[in-house]
Amino acid sequence: ARPVSGWNSGGEIGIISMNYIEANAKARQRLRALVSELTDEELALPAGDGWTIAAILAHLAFWDYRVLTLSRRWKKVGIGPSPIDVDDVNDAMKPLCLAIPGRAASDLALRAAEVVDAELENWLMWVLG
Repeated sequence: ARPVSGWNSGGEIGIISMNYIEANAKARQRLRALVSELTDEELALPAGDGWTIAAILAHLAFWDYRVLTLSRRWKKVGIGPSPIDVDDVNDAMKPLCLAIPGRAASDLALRAAEVVDAELENWLMWVLG
């Protein structure tokens, strides 16, 4: 049995899923182009509210890896809602993200995007059957 009833019918959900996969691929290409063009100096530039460009990229990686973790756990044992106080998590993550060197942060963001997008693509194909 599929974990989400009604999703196995294809049709509109299948179209939405393919649009999602294509949109993620385009966003990943834009991210790859961006991080390949940024210099170490640019990665260290302030981006507002105490963040740097590199720290924001590390922050994106965190949220992608959270999605990956929840997706894998859901497939194994199922999970319910996973509430999180986004503001508190962001505040707690900031010093950690700022401590990651710029190039490492950009590589982490790109790798996280690739891994989570592949996981979600597999998940969609599994759900659609």
